[in-house]
Amino acid sequence: MTRPADTDEKTWQFYLSLIRQLTPEQRLRRTIEMIDMGRALAAAGKAERDSRYGAETTAGSIR
Repeated sequence: MTRPADTDEKTWQFYLSLIRQLTPEQRLRRTIEMIDMGRALAAAGKAERDSRYGAETTAGSIR
């Protein structure tokens, strides 16, 4: 993994140490949570751009 430009090396190493401590199941769960969060953000953005749709309406169309 590449360190983000806005993250210093010490913080990045700490983050990586936390990730390494997770079990495979925990890693998968975190991945799914991030995917769901991304979909929710995309739905909210779509709803904001087009006022005819609410976030609930667009959430199902973001896949």
